[in-house]
Amino acid sequence: ALLAMAFFTGFGQQVPNGSFETWTNPINPDGWADVETIVGLPTNTLTFKDTTTFTEGLASLKLLADSVAGVTQGHVLGGLVSLGTATISQSGSPVFTGIAFAYRPDSLVFDYKYSSPGTDTAAVFLTLTKQFTDKVIKVGFALTAAANWVHMAIPLSTFYSDGNTPDTLQIQFSASNAQTSIIGSTLHVDAVRFGYVGAPAPGITATITPAGPTTFCTGDS
Repeated sequence: ALLAMAFFTGFGQQVPNGSFETWTNPINPDGWADVETIVGLPTNTLTFKDTTTFTEGLASLKLLADSVAGVTQGHVLGGLVSLGTATISQSGSPVFTGIAFAYRPDSLVFDYKYSSPGTDTAAVFLTLTKQFTDKVIKVGFALTAAANWVHMAIPLSTFYSDGNTPDTLQIQFSASNAQTSIIGSTLHVDAVRFGYVGAPAPGITATITPAGPTTFCTGDS
């Protein structure tokens, strides 16, 4: 299964800019919308490109929970990014659109590290939809404190609600999953991708050749 996951990951549809290497401006990673854009905050407030802490390429995403003088009126906002674009509705709520997506991944894989001066947790939310309304998958996971990078591989098979192939994908990472965000809660994210253990994309033929013997004596591994 591990061999298959490693082999097929490259053939299924992947997350745009999942290593956060490219940015359209100082705050926005390409392909993602951040809380500054959504709420209209000053640049480099809660979302950062970190070129000193990463696991893949030369950068990672850094999200910070903080208050913004003159903007948040004493409240603390958790840094947030959402795959795709975001707009503000007439009621003032953010609307996330996601991106086009045409596969059923078996796992969500990413690296993270998280710190908080209190009991706050970070979070990742994954939504796969069919025609924007049918939730093929809608699930969230809390990310707890980890001083060093943690490699996450989350199995998704049990979370599918039906047999549909999705047409829209949305992923959100947030530096705070608490009702009251804590100043200083910090989430780093890198190497976001999907795993595909099932059949590869159409037109792809997979061949695995053993590098050694395939029979063993009793007790060997």
